[in-house]
Amino acid sequence: MATMPSLRELQQKFALALNSSEAGSIAAYINSTGLAPPQRVQLYRNNYQISLREALGAVFPVVRALVGDGFFAFMAHEFVIAHPSVDPNLHRFGRQLPLFLSS
Repeated sequence: MATMPSLRELQQKFALALNSSEAGSIAAYINSTGLAPPQRVQLYRNNYQISLREALGAVFPVVRALVGDGFFAFMAHEFVIAHPSVDPNLHRFGRQLPLFLSS
């Protein structure tokens, strides 16, 4: 039997799963009672994406208004994948958005 990863390792695996389309190696450590582990990760992934997209919309309301909600949601999704949040302060998320948009 494999040893249990450290909390830090589990958190890193979970963060990777939030920024990919699969549950990855974190699924083996998720309780499978009720929803299957990949479905549980998908719920967190959706909430994570929505929270960060809304944070970007709050910080960049003019961009959101100019491009429309549909494109903004797509762009925000792509931005979150390319630039996952690494700061516990949500107010600092999105600093790279202007450079991301210019590319």
